[in-house]
Amino acid sequence: MSKKHYGKCALCGKIGTLSFEHIPPECAGNDSLIKAYSFKDLLCDEKDRLPWETEGLHYEQSQNGHGKYSLCEKCNSLTGHLYGKEYQKFDLFALRVVSENKDPNKYCAELKKAYPNRFIKQVLSLFCSIEPEYSAYDELRSFVLDKHAKGLDKDKFRLTMFFVRNEILMYSGNSNLISCDKSKDTIVNQLVAYPLGFLLYLNPSNQKNYEGTDITLFADYDYDHEDDIVFPIDIREVNTGFPLDFRTKDELLKAINTEKVKEPS
Repeated sequence: MSKKHYGKCALCGKIGTLSFEHIPPECAGNDSLIKAYSFKDLLCDEKDRLPWETEGLHYEQSQNGHGKYSLCEKCNSLTGHLYGKEYQKFDLFALRVVSENKDPNKYCAELKKAYPNRFIKQVLSLFCSIEPEYSAYDELRSFVLDKHAKGLDKDKFRLTMFFVRNEILMYSGNSNLISCDKSKDTIVNQLVAYPLGFLLYLNPSNQKNYEGTDITLFADYDYDHEDDIVFPIDIREVNTGFPLDFRTKDELLKAINTEKVKEPS
């Protein structure tokens, strides 16, 4: 008999049996054996490891992809039915962008016949599953659960997207970005699921610059509104568990070696 998982649904908030929510969606190729490592375990390991050196490190294994027991059956079925296929469309588009980006003079790529509202709701559903107890997401939960809901308070939320070059799945919880006036810090959450990456900013009005392409306006579309969307070709590399760290392996190695030279003998 399979083990039952009980708790509060990350979307509707009801207490009961939880189902497995794939992060990213199962239809985006997240359906096979994975090994999940903790970045904290890597940092605290006695060996002097590089961020991508995981051999011998403790991991958790899943046979059917990465995710969490975070949604009740009803919410899991609803989001998969309403929004899952649109995420798959964007995922395949991003794969093409990353694999075909050979021309340095090509700055944009177009995705035809997209449903922006469906896509942003699937992405926000994933963030809710990552931080299920975070009360600041209550407005996002209501937005996701209502397929006809439109618009987000852009003083509270800002969602950006980028393309990811290396095959990695990583997410980080709430991280504070200190504002200059110190009135109210901006919080950022990062989700990287090759070939897509997302940054969800909270209290974004204190942030002057945003990494990635701002897609918050996707929330202003109707559920059934179809459109052709042009994206800047913004391809990043992610090699650590720190949010907003897009250094390549060579750049990280150079930084590590520089710090070693500075260490007193």
